[in-house]
Amino acid sequence: MAANNNTNNPFSFETLFAGFSFPKNPGFMPTDIISKNIATFSAASKLMYDSMQEISKRQQQLMKESIEDYTNAMNDVFSAAAPEKKIEKNTAIAKKNFEKSVANVKDVTDILAKSNRDVLQLFTKRTTEVMSEAKGAVKK
Repeated sequence: MAANNNTNNPFSFETLFAGFSFPKNPGFMPTDIISKNIATFSAASKLMYDSMQEISKRQQQLMKESIEDYTNAMNDVFSAAAPEKKIEKNTAIAKKNFEKSVANVKDVTDILAKSNRDVLQLFTKRTTEVMSEAKGAVKK
């Protein structure tokens, strides 16, 4: 088997980075940048996981409330004697459930929006740090 010789390949690592050397600044180490980036991604993952947990719990709570509301609504509708009263109660229940559903959707989207803001802030902060680190390394 022949040895793999990349010197003729213009896209080889050795060819592309032949004249490149890292700055002699001990505060600017590529491994530090990588570990900070990994820590940022880890923190972002935790934020996303926590928000999904919160959304899941909220949806479970909403489902339980919906079942209770449905049960109470059916009891109210069937307890009314006159057809006009049944229609009136049914209409009032439908309106109440619609308004509650809109509020519930808003609650869940607020949780998701907060999570998105928090994750974006993490990445923005880290990007700013990387730019500052790179700027400092270039100056030295």
